[in-house]
Amino acid sequence: MALFVVVGALKAISEERQGEHSLPKPLAWPIPVVALILASANLLIAAGIAVGHAPVACISLSIYLLFVAVCYFASLLVPVAEDKH
Repeated sequence: MALFVVVGALKAISEERQGEHSLPKPLAWPIPVVALILASANLLIAAGIAVGHAPVACISLSIYLLFVAVCYFASLLVPVAEDKH
């Protein structure tokens, strides 16, 4: 799950740098940064470091994924302004 989140966060950062926003604009930077932190914690736990915190880290990452899913869904509801050339 953590590797999936790392790939998604890197994709979101890449989109933001290119000016594409699949997330709402105010959340385009904080969400991927939080994702990388949570995913790093989960990867450390998977490596056997800080195993005692595994339940909290797994639940935090699951809540994060739910939050991102809601953000992406909300971004689909907002109409996109079309360029008038």
